[in-house]
Amino acid sequence: MKAPFVRTAAALALIALPTAAFAQPLGFKGPHQVDGRISWAQPYHFGFFDGVQVVEHDGTVINPTGATLTRGMAVRVLGFWRPDGRFEANEIDLR
Repeated sequence: MKAPFVRTAAALALIALPTAAFAQPLGFKGPHQVDGRISWAQPYHFGFFDGVQVVEHDGTVINPTGATLTRGMAVRVLGFWRPDGRFEANEIDLR
C-alpha cells in the first residue's frame, strides 16, 4: 500500500528538481562565482544592480589590496551561496 505514496513523492521530486536548478539569482556564473556592478555598498555588505546581495567576513580578500568598494565598480566575487540567498565573499576582484 506504500507504492502510490512513493510514486507520488518521486513525481513531485522530479517536478521540483528543475526549479531548484534555476533558483540561483541572476549573475550566477558557476558554483562559486558571481560577477556584477555594485549598486550600493556598506561595510561588509554590498549589492549588485541585478539584486544579488554579497556579504563579506573578516578575512575576505579584496584585490587590489586596500581598495574601497563603491557604487559603479565592476567586480568578480568568489565564495559560496548562503541558505538565506545572499552570496558570501571569500575574494573580491575589481575588474
